Amino acid sequence: MTKFSLKFQYVSLFSISWSLNIILTRIILQRGIDPIQLAFQTLVGSTIFLAIFLLATNPKSLISGSKKSIFGAIISGVIGGGLANIVSNIGLNLSTAANYGFLIKTSTAFVVLLAYLFLKESLSRLKVILVATMLLGSYLISTKGKLILPQIGDIFILLGALGFAVATIINKAVIKKDILPNVVSFYRALMGAIVSVLFLVVTKNMISFNIELLFLIILSSFLQSLIYVYLNKTLSVASASYTTIMSMAVPVIVLLISVIFLKELFILPQIIGAILIIGAGIMTQKTKVAHHD
Repeated sequence: MTKFSLKFQYVSLFSISWSLNIILTRIILQRGIDPIQLAFQTLVGSTIFLAIFLLATNPKSLISGSKKSIFGAIISGVIGGGLANIVSNIGLNLSTAANYGFLIKTSTAFVVLLAYLFLKESLSRLKVILVATMLLGSYLISTKGKLILPQIGDIFILLGALGFAVATIINKAVIKKDILPNVVSFYRALMGAIVSVLFLVVTKNMISFNIELLFLIILSSFLQSLIYVYLNKTLSVASASYTTIMSMAVPVIVLLISVIFLKELFILPQIIGAILIIGAGIMTQKTKVAHHD
């Protein structure tokens, strides 16, 4: 398999796993579970899944890599697995679902900018146009073409998006050196779980489990493990820009799943948004505007 096709395969699996987990998370939250409790429980589950996988396949990999790379993976886990999740969830509680659905995707713009500043990836006019086109498409899908009103929670959502972007840049930097992608995935889940439990303790939010949701939470944990694995596998063979731009297909996949399986309705602005994202994705592939490693 060529490196080109491997990039597309990994980012596709990443996007599909993420989309399925968004739908599943929505279903679980509708059952009344606290978002931070859900984040903690799925991160613990993901840590267990990834630990079992690593111990079964390559136990020595957990201590492989330089101290600097392991430290980078841990910091990335604290930021991307823990703080960004918590801050964005706070933003969701203080804002609207439409605002959140669009603003959290600004992480794509943050990744492209940070990759230019710190990873020396190019920032061409075409790349900027493609990112802007995808963000417009995401806006139309999330808001159904309606004007969103600024909310105080939007600041937290943007901070969460920035946190996810910073974690992606750190992951790319350490994976390029001497640490395996699956190990980075494990540290992201582990540190995310630790940060989440500390947040629950500080806010005096007692850890609780609902046995009726156990299967759904285990399934969500498994999907989250796949998200981390294929995110970092993509970063191991592709640029940070390519990874984030191509993952903008997620809103389109979520829309299709919602329409086909949840019988949700879609309207013209959402169709236009999907066309914009798909078109920009095809252009990204054909022009190889983000294919630098």
